[in-house]
Amino acid sequence: MTGTAIEFNPGSDVRLKDRKALEDTKMGRPGAFVPKVVQGGLIKKISEAAGDRSVSHSLTMIKIFATSSLKFVLRSGNGHAGAAILGMDSTPIRQEHVTHLQAICIAGAFRKACKTMTLNFEELRIKMVDNQLRTTDVTDKPLLQAFLDVPREKFVPAAREPLAYIDDDVLLATTDSGARYLMQPSPFAKLLQLATIQPGDTVLDVGCATGYSSAVISRIASKVVAVENEPELADVARSVLPSLGIENVDIEQGPLQAGCPAKAPFDVIIIEGSVDQVPGTLFEQLKNGGRLVVVEGAGNAGKSMLYLKNEGIVSGRRAFNSAVKPLPGFKKVAEFEF
Repeated sequence: MTGTAIEFNPGSDVRLKDRKALEDTKMGRPGAFVPKVVQGGLIKKISEAAGDRSVSHSLTMIKIFATSSLKFVLRSGNGHAGAAILGMDSTPIRQEHVTHLQAICIAGAFRKACKTMTLNFEELRIKMVDNQLRTTDVTDKPLLQAFLDVPREKFVPAAREPLAYIDDDVLLATTDSGARYLMQPSPFAKLLQLATIQPGDTVLDVGCATGYSSAVISRIASKVVAVENEPELADVARSVLPSLGIENVDIEQGPLQAGCPAKAPFDVIIIEGSVDQVPGTLFEQLKNGGRLVVVEGAGNAGKSMLYLKNEGIVSGRRAFNSAVKPLPGFKKVAEFEF
């Protein structure tokens, strides 16, 4: 089989040697696209990708190589090039190469090959904390330990376990109300740090999905009340949390924007996704001195907000910019204006 050579040089970008192959890949033309990865004498053939293909690229240089079956994400922060995880024979490359280049297996032969690869999730958790959290000013020691303690891979669909620790949101489910995601580690950790959760606090986790956020919060708070509107996601949370020995989380099913007035008031409220606006009913469920943290706004316009309630008055301040996936149910209602 023929293919395109992709050369990785330490400290450099990735260059597609064969311009025609790039164009073929862009157009999704039939046939195998089997690149060879060249790095410091290490050559690995990547498994055949069939069907539609797309490449995120400039014509001669790319940062991300993606097909419907495979996605590479370069990690070259220390100036060294990465390496592929999977080869044609499904044999993993040495573990030390995996730090800088993650192969994300999504479909077809790649998913099958991924089943033969043993991932060290404990090591991936450590790398997540060291490379994604500490480097973005998450410094609270109990919070960092909570991220080290909770197995993130347990809260994603089995087919997406290899994606659990990537520096991105992970799709959990597509529902009638909209897509639901596991929030990217760094903004989630920064929101929790912003909330200054104390050991005696009771926390309302709005949009807990499969329960990962509640599991992390349970390590640093006294009690967590988690609200989820999707029955399938709530059932996963009810199953996984007890299996990990977590007993201080109550899963409540109901509309996310309603919160949980029956168990209010709360010391802290966190909303697990971006919103257009925070409904007043959630502010009403804060204790005096309580904090609410949320990302307001869509995409790169999103800003992380800290709201404080004192003597019944709620005030807010912008803390940092943050782009996270929206949480369904919090769109601003259009208002009539003269």
